[in-house]
Amino acid sequence: MKRAFLLTVLLTLLVGVSVHAQDVPTLTYWDTMGDRERVVMQEIIDECEVTVGVDVTYEYVPFTEAQANFRTAAQAGNAPDIMRSEIAWGPEYAALGYLVDLTDMVTEEERASYLEAPLAYNTWGGRLWGLPQVTDAPALLYNRDLFEQAGLDPDAPPTTMEELRAAAEAISALGTDDAPVYGIATLADMYFFQPFMWAFGGDLITVNEDGTYTIGINTQGTYDALAYIQGLIEDGLMGPDYDPANQYGNSMTAFQEGRAGMIINGPWATADILGGTAFEDPENLGVAPIPAGPEGLQGSPVGGHEYVIYAGSANPEAALELIRCLNSVENQVRLASELNLVPTVRAAYEDPALAENAILQGFLAQMEVARNRPVLVAGGSIYTEFGPQYQAVILGERTPEEAMAAVEAAWQLLLETEPPVPGS
Repeated sequence: MKRAFLLTVLLTLLVGVSVHAQDVPTLTYWDTMGDRERVVMQEIIDECEVTVGVDVTYEYVPFTEAQANFRTAAQAGNAPDIMRSEIAWGPEYAALGYLVDLTDMVTEEERASYLEAPLAYNTWGGRLWGLPQVTDAPALLYNRDLFEQAGLDPDAPPTTMEELRAAAEAISALGTDDAPVYGIATLADMYFFQPFMWAFGGDLITVNEDGTYTIGINTQGTYDALAYIQGLIEDGLMGPDYDPANQYGNSMTAFQEGRAGMIINGPWATADILGGTAFEDPENLGVAPIPAGPEGLQGSPVGGHEYVIYAGSANPEAALELIRCLNSVENQVRLASELNLVPTVRAAYEDPALAENAILQGFLAQMEVARNRPVLVAGGSIYTEFGPQYQAVILGERTPEEAMAAVEAAWQLLLETEPPVPGS
C-alpha cells in the first residue's frame, strides 16, 4: 500500500512538472551583437527568463546576414519570436506584414520613457513596430598616448576638420617607412563617411512635410567631403591601404595595436578596442564628437538596434514582457557600464555610474550633434548603391561627381517604389 501511495505521489509530481513546463512560453531570440557583447547579453537573458517566466532559445545570427535571414524565415512562417533588428529594417518588415503592431500594447507613458530619436526609428505610418534597445552614432575615437607623443593635448581633441588634418599630420610624423603610423585609420565604408559628408554640406534623403523627398547626396558638399578624405589618403595620413572587403577589420587592428592614432567608430566597437594591446589601460581611449566642417556643420548618423516581434509568434505578449525586462533601467545601465553601449531609456542616464564613464560621456556628446537617417521602407537599401560608388571614388575608379550622380539616380528609383504609408 505504501509503495502504491508513493508511486501515486511521484506520478502526480511528474504530471505537475510536465503541465508547468507546457505552461511556460518558449521564445526564440535572434541576436546580432558581437562576441564580447553576447557574453553579457546571455547573462541578462538568463536572469530575465526567471523574472518573466519564459524559456528563451538564444541564437546568434551574423549582422551581415540577419536582415535577409529574417525576411526568408518570415516568408516561410518560421521566423524567431524576437529579433534584434537594425533600425533601418523595421519599416520594411512592417510593410511586408512581418511584425506585430505594438501601438495598442505600449502605453504613451512607456513610449515617453524612451529617448525621442531612437524611438522615432521604431515608428512608421503612425504605428509602433518595436522598442529601441541601444542607440549610437559614430564618434572620433583616439589614442591619448599617441596624442601626447605627437605633442597634442589629449584633453583637447580636434573640433574642426582643419584641426583633424593637423592632428593626423602630427601623429603620422611618429612613424617610419618601415613602421608607419597613420594619423587616422581608413574609413571602413560609406557609413563612416557620412559625418564628413554632413560636415561639408552634403546630405542623404529628406522626407518633406508634404510627403515629397529631397535627395542631397549629389552636391558640392559631398564632393568636397570626398576630396578631403582622398587628400588624407594621398598624403599618407589615413591608412592602411583601402581594401573594401576587409577594411573594417584592418582599420580596427591598426587602431588596437597603436598603428593609427584615430578612428571613426561607434560604441559597439569599444569592447573589442579595449582588448587591443594599445588599450590595456582603458583610460588611453579618448572619445569626442567628429569635428565640424568649414561652415560649422556637424553630423553623425544616429543608428542603433531595436527589438521587434514576429507577426507569427505564438506568444507576442510574453515576447513583449521579455523585451521590457531586457530594456529595464538596470539592464540598460549594465549594457552601458560594461560595454559602453548608449542607453535608449531616459531613466538610465540618472545612474551615477554613467556620469563617471568617460567613454560613454564622449558618445553622449556625439549624440548631441548626430542626425537621424530617413525612416523609409527603402531605408535599409540606400547603401546598396552608395557603398560601391563610395568605394569606386576612394579607389580612384570614378570621380565624386560621377559616383554621386549614380547614387542619386538609384535613390530616385528607390523612392518611386516606396510604398504608401498606412493611413496616408
